[in-house]
Amino acid sequence: RGGVLALAPHRLVNRGWPAASLTSLAAILTPNAVEAILTDYWETNCADGAWTLGAESTAQALVVAARQWSKLPTAELEQVIDICKQVRAKHRGFTAKKLERLAQFDDPKIERRFLQLPETLWRKALKFASAGKMKRAADTAKYALSMAILFDKPLRVADLSILDLALDFARNAKGKITGIRISNGRASKRAPVVEGALSAQTVRMLEAYITKFRPVLLYDDSTCLFPGRASGHLGSQSMASQIRTLIARELGVDVNSHLIRAYVGTVILDEDPRAIALAQRVLGHQTDATTLRFYAAQRGRAANRAYAELIERRRRRLRTNVKG
Repeated sequence: RGGVLALAPHRLVNRGWPAASLTSLAAILTPNAVEAILTDYWETNCADGAWTLGAESTAQALVVAARQWSKLPTAELEQVIDICKQVRAKHRGFTAKKLERLAQFDDPKIERRFLQLPETLWRKALKFASAGKMKRAADTAKYALSMAILFDKPLRVADLSILDLALDFARNAKGKITGIRISNGRASKRAPVVEGALSAQTVRMLEAYITKFRPVLLYDDSTCLFPGRASGHLGSQSMASQIRTLIARELGVDVNSHLIRAYVGTVILDEDPRAIALAQRVLGHQTDATTLRFYAAQRGRAANRAYAELIERRRRRLRTNVKG
């Protein structure tokens, strides 16, 4: 809820409201303000012409805040509630198609090969380079690195494609890259900051890519991690299409870039059904309500497995200790 309220003034300023007028919580909870916040959310985040779960969570947070802290007259509070009631997401949880695609990873052989894909592609890139096929090597290395980054920090492809070496990486005192940090309004979904650590293995791959492969892909003096011809960086649609094609070729399964985020969230809650806060943080959801609604079934699957193990332990104990 706090995250929603923290973003609300940014949405109002974006719609032309004077920042100087937004000096209190009450100022962002009037009927006009709430309507403007949700309109901005619609125009920015609801590209498919339907309210998202994030929008519904935002509306619910605004209602709770208005009831508790706005001190609005009853008539205006009812207006706020009526406005927010209209914000209802079409889907609650994953679609049947997404669940079907996630089920591909129930095959442990496919999942193992999927998790090893960055290393597999990287070895191929090195072989192409050894054979003097540097353009093919660089293209392969690019997607090996993109997959490695997605496993470490499951970015939306719109954020992955724009990564800039001068802007979007956290570094230690010696200048060595340690993680990703997209800020200053560059992240998608109006997120103030998108950040995550990179594993030592991914950092080594990144450093080798920068020195050996990235120069082959450059068309100008761009500092983009994944250079493209037109906009400085590789287009997000092109990257998403290539990732999907590559996974299909290597593994024989249909996995788009956004499904990788769903896979990561599922893995977190499969390992620990209580780890909603961790899943929310890793996936970059603004509220835990979004995480809960999308991943409730995945969390239930892990809980059911834990319950089955508990029952089996109890069964064994009773066999041992109870006679007759």
